[in-house]
Formats: sequence, structure tokens, C-alpha cells
Amino acid sequence: MRRRPARSRTFASDSTQRCSKARRSRGSVGFRRPAGASLHHATLFATAEDVVEGPSPCDAMPADAVGLHVFAPGGTPLRLEPGVGLELPSGTRRLLVEAHALRTATSAPEPTSAEICTLAEPPARLAALLGVTAPVPAIRPRHEEQSIGRCRLEAPFRLISTWPHMHRVGKAFHGSVLRLDGSRTPLVDIARWDFESQRTYPLDLQAGAGEVLETGCIWQNPGDEYVLPGILSSNEMCNQVLIGWPAEAARCAVE
Repeated sequence: MRRRPARSRTFASDSTQRCSKARRSRGSVGFRRPAGASLHHATLFATAEDVVEGPSPCDAMPADAVGLHVFAPGGTPLRLEPGVGLELPSGTRRLLVEAHALRTATSAPEPTSAEICTLAEPPARLAALLGVTAPVPAIRPRHEEQSIGRCRLEAPFRLISTWPHMHRVGKAFHGSVLRLDGSRTPLVDIARWDFESQRTYPLDLQAGAGEVLETGCIWQNPGDEYVLPGILSSNEMCNQVLIGWPAEAARCAVE
């Protein structure tokens, strides 16, 4: 598993996971899939660490790395409205790209490229990340467990993307906005979770001040050992990373 440069660089695809690093930038991100290989996923991260540029093992991902976007076949690019830019997490010094490519032919594959296209002018409005997590229990052997996390918005927030995240014993994932009138607006509903097919989902939805963002996870542990919360794929998580604007409204009170 290796990291690769996140700016205009190319690399030959193989059956490993590769990662890259580049200095912070602002703009859009695109990935080009090669002939002779299939791009399983490509994920963009931000970090405050001044990591060395070039390929490196993905299992050495900085502890503070924040996921910004993940592309997988069937997914869609992260597109912001004209005049809207994404505010990077405070202190960001580098961007990282984690790319997992699978060989589909025996011939040498074409290079795969990852590009970051910067804006010519500062955006009129800034979007930002907002995470809504649910507590993860110790998942008992041969048991189903579930958890819900909620937070209440302090100001109106225009939602444009959601990234649900669990690990290998995830069974289902649900995200919603709980409206002031008591109704529920779905953000994402994944009835059959697949750890190998994670992606982001575009949104175009206004959430109001005082409304609640909800993240819900269901896990099914088929094994004979407890599965504990943690960052390893053998552990479990329940995270929903939302992107919306204005950036100053990207905060809410945990309930």
C-alpha cells in the first residue's frame, strides 16, 4: 500500500493500494482511470503534518488525516456550485491521495493521473466539513448492535455532500435531517453496507437552524470475538462527513 502525489502526477496501476502527497491547494479534484486496470477507489485527505512528497505506505497515514472526498466506480465527482470553495481543515499543510487500483490485464497499464485544479480567484462563499458520529459499542460475538448520533444546527446550512463510513461488520447505514415540524428528510440510506464499495453521495438540501442531523449505524458481528471501536479496519466506526455552506455554519451541538 502506497501514497502518491495529489497534484498533476501519474503512476502505473497495479493490484496494490497507493498513496501520494502534495501541498495544500484549492479547487476541484479529478481522477483518470487507466486502460488495463480498474480504479477501486481514490480518496482525498488533508493533514497538518508536513509529510515528505512521493509514494509511501498507506498504513502510515497521519493520525490527523481528514477525508475530504472518495471516488469509486458508480460514484460522482465532488462538484461545488459556481462561486463556492471548500475550506480545508485548520492547519492543513498537505493533501494526500489514497488510490487502490486493480489490474484487469497482463499488459503494462497506462498511467493513472490525479489532478487538483486551483481556482483563479478566491471563492465568494466557503463550504466546510461537518462530522456527525455515533458512539460505537463493543460489538458482541454473533450479535447485531446499533447506535445513533445526533447534533443540532445553530444556523442554516446548505448540504451538498455526505460520506458515510463504517468498517467490515457494518450492516446498514442511515443519515437524516430531523425537521422542526417533526418530519424526517433522508440524507443517505444504505440497507446493505459494503465495506469494499464506499463512496460519497451528492446532496442539494437546506437544513435549518435548530434542526438535527442524525447518523445511524447497524452492525452484525458474525465472528466469535468482540469487535471494538477504533480506526483499524478490524475495529468499527460510525461516521458521517457532510460538506455544506456557509463554512461558519458548519457546527452543531451534540445531543
